[in-house]
Amino acid sequence: MSELEYWCSPYKITYPYRQVTWLLDAMKELRVGIWPPHPEGRSSGYIDPRIVLKSGEYKAYTENIGNVAGTLERRLKKTGYDGAMAYLVYSCGLSYHEVGRLFCIPEAKTIENVELAIRYCCGRKDKRSTYYQYKKICHDYAQRKQKEIT
Repeated sequence: MSELEYWCSPYKITYPYRQVTWLLDAMKELRVGIWPPHPEGRSSGYIDPRIVLKSGEYKAYTENIGNVAGTLERRLKKTGYDGAMAYLVYSCGLSYHEVGRLFCIPEAKTIENVELAIRYCCGRKDKRSTYYQYKKICHDYAQRKQKEIT
């Protein structure tokens, strides 16, 4: 898929898997209030300086971007070390191998943990379960599937 298929304005973010990874790639810019530029080379990335809220008030351009970045960071922090690994892979550009060496775990386990952390961050709303519970449910499901195969 091209980057164009992931790009959208801040008020249209719904946090599916591809958007979460795209947002993690752009986290450094988001933190300073800059939305990633449109991949088709339009004049700027996001032009919508005033967003009308239901109350009739206006929301500033950078405030909306900050909300997106803040939501993603808050969800990542709930995942602990796995979220830190996801941040290092997507935002800092480290390989899974390098991150695995930093955390003293095998590359395969690093990939698994990063994927789980990102999936926990997906969705319009926060998950009701803790990350530990979510990880256990996913692990149990994978074990059941493995038993069905064998």
